[in-house]
Amino acid sequence: MGLTNKQQFVIACMVNGDPSFIPEDESEEEKEFRESLISEADRREKNTGIRPIFEIPIDPWDDDKDEIS
Repeated sequence: MGLTNKQQFVIACMVNGDPSFIPEDESEEEKEFRESLISEADRREKNTGIRPIFEIPIDPWDDDKDEIS
């Protein structure tokens, strides 16, 4: 199915704030995305000495199906 833009934004914010935090109810897709961001941040930090901050812009047209009536 793929993660929505909003889900990616929230996960990126969590990784930026506390990379060691693991949500209790995360799906397999969310886990894979979170772990890929963490590994990318670790790789960049090792290469440059600076941990990156991930910025995922929110697409205003990315509405959840529940919000559309």
